[in-house]
Amino acid sequence: MSSTTSETLSLLPQFLSLLNSSPLPFPLPSTSSSSPSSSLPIPPDTLYGGITHFLTSLPLSNLPEFIQTLISSPLWVSNPNDPEPSIWTSSRLRNLSESVSQAPILLTQDGNSRKTRKEVKKWLNIVGNEILKIQPHLFDEVVFPQSGISENSMGPKQYESSSSKFVTPDSIGVVQMMRVRDIIILGLLRGLNQSSSINWGKMKDKLENESVVNLSQSKDLWILCETVEVVEDRKLLLLDWKDRLHSLEKHLLSMFSNSPTPPTLTDENVENSDMEEEIPLRLAKTMSKMLMALSRGEERHRVLAWDCLDRWTDFMLCLGRELEKSQAKEGVEMKIEVLILLSSTILDILLDPSRHLSFTSAVTLNTSHGLGRNTSTSTTDHRDSSSESYPTIHSPNQTMGPPTSRWRTANVCLKFLEVLASIPKRDTLEYTKLLYGSLDLAESSASPQEITHLLRRLMIRPISEEKKAFVLTLGEQLVHCLDADGVKLILTLTEECLRSPEKETFQAAHAFILALIQSASSTLESKTDQKAFFEAILKYYALILIKQCSKGRIPTDDFISAYVILVQSASRSSDTTHIYYLNDLLDTVDERSMIKTKIAILPHVPIYDLVGYLDKLGKSISTTGHTPENHDGRRAENRSVGEGVRTGGDEVGELFKVISGGLSDEGKQIGMKWWFTWQRGNGGMRARL
Repeated sequence: MSSTTSETLSLLPQFLSLLNSSPLPFPLPSTSSSSPSSSLPIPPDTLYGGITHFLTSLPLSNLPEFIQTLISSPLWVSNPNDPEPSIWTSSRLRNLSESVSQAPILLTQDGNSRKTRKEVKKWLNIVGNEILKIQPHLFDEVVFPQSGISENSMGPKQYESSSSKFVTPDSIGVVQMMRVRDIIILGLLRGLNQSSSINWGKMKDKLENESVVNLSQSKDLWILCETVEVVEDRKLLLLDWKDRLHSLEKHLLSMFSNSPTPPTLTDENVENSDMEEEIPLRLAKTMSKMLMALSRGEERHRVLAWDCLDRWTDFMLCLGRELEKSQAKEGVEMKIEVLILLSSTILDILLDPSRHLSFTSAVTLNTSHGLGRNTSTSTTDHRDSSSESYPTIHSPNQTMGPPTSRWRTANVCLKFLEVLASIPKRDTLEYTKLLYGSLDLAESSASPQEITHLLRRLMIRPISEEKKAFVLTLGEQLVHCLDADGVKLILTLTEECLRSPEKETFQAAHAFILALIQSASSTLESKTDQKAFFEAILKYYALILIKQCSKGRIPTDDFISAYVILVQSASRSSDTTHIYYLNDLLDTVDERSMIKTKIAILPHVPIYDLVGYLDKLGKSISTTGHTPENHDGRRAENRSVGEGVRTGGDEVGELFKVISGGLSDEGKQIGMKWWFTWQRGNGGMRARL
């Protein structure tokens, strides 16, 4: 026997005595009403650290006695008059569970050793069997004796049950002892799950089964949350979850609305809990995990999942609207976390093709939104083709399921977008995934009329600048799905926001109108009735860009980027006058911006007019003196096309890069021929890159 083991055994009697004789945190019956001190006999860290130490260090033969004493200790009793108090309010019980969970983690730190694996599995079998031996039917009903406890007595007395070998203090009822046992099982399972390097075998399975049985008989939310976290989904689905999930919902709602605790949860006195701020997020995590499990289950489980999904979406929408109107700051961050967590869970289910709740056959997270789009093979169109609409581009390969599924999915994702419009923008991965995932679902499932209805709701006045930017972002991302009413609606807001001093709103307005022009240009050949609208919006926005660039509201690089998009869109039209109109407008801006922009749009000039366009451009460069010396052709060829437009390199160098690398093969031949001719005509001047 090692010296460490000898030392542990020498301390064991003292620790067991401590567990058996700890003062109780409540007066026993017939005592005075004054409550005794609830302080622990030793510091908490020492107590809970000691529990972990003895569990991991005792010889296997001593473990049964320690387990029995640990479970029957009066230290964990809350109140004999309340046999099932909320564990949320008992830090002792939660710390007990945590200290037990550390034991298998510590024992498997050397888990790569075969000997260690064999020993820890034997340890678990002994601990597990000893815990599972303790069953309610092994005890006589414990009652307080008529004598033996004086009015001032606080120490527990022990009585031997006639029907079992187990000893129960008179202050601990069977219900309370079994409750402690259940908490220890959950702590043990948590530790086993975190020690994934070991295959724990049948004993872990038995402990999980016992936890499911315990949950079926418990109303404690802490037990529910903990069990859901540590037990496999397939075992949890053996229970009836309808009432349990409903209780979670009601309790979460009551905490958010400050309403009285629902009748079915009166045992959960969380107002006195030191975990009060953590409980809502813990409840939300449990709800999320169970919804995921139900969505993978049998038909009855999936029906319940849809029912929960609908209710939870409405709950989150109401909470989002409440947060938008509320001036209070306390608790807002936690509520937003709950909103995003529950919404993200539902979104993951709808996007997952393996679940029967989703109607999409496959979703790949790779689109213009940055996250996900349907990539299946059918081309069923669910939109009303009889209605007048702005040019609409559908996902080319989208699949639609039953109308009910489509409608419900559209309803959910549009509500999520409304929720996101109600909360502050967050630079987090979870927020981004929820936003663009919802946009993907809206694009593949919502009709233009449904999207327009959402936009109308979001634009109800008064509307904040941040919300205006959000609406414009929706318009930009869903521009292919907008009908005529939707376009008119957002254009009204765009016109207002193009004059906004707020940077985010101003930029969102420009982004939307550019997306609108690009979308319109892509359908010019198939929808001839859109040509008039395209021409009007193109000229309207070009004038705005010129004006705002001249006033310095738009940086030169941003102006060039936007103008290139305009010219590129105009080049899709069979009417080339649009390109010449845009080119002529550039003569009204400052000289440097005009030349840099004309160089940038060179790839979109019609091939038959390329030489004439280059002649005019070369003349502008020559007359304005933008001809630095020391041009190195080899360096120019190794630089990316158009890089100088971004970095402010000299115009001659940028022109050479565009000609040599930005034109088509035919355009490149014409352009290089012009370049050498132009160089000779200018005395061989070269540009510095």
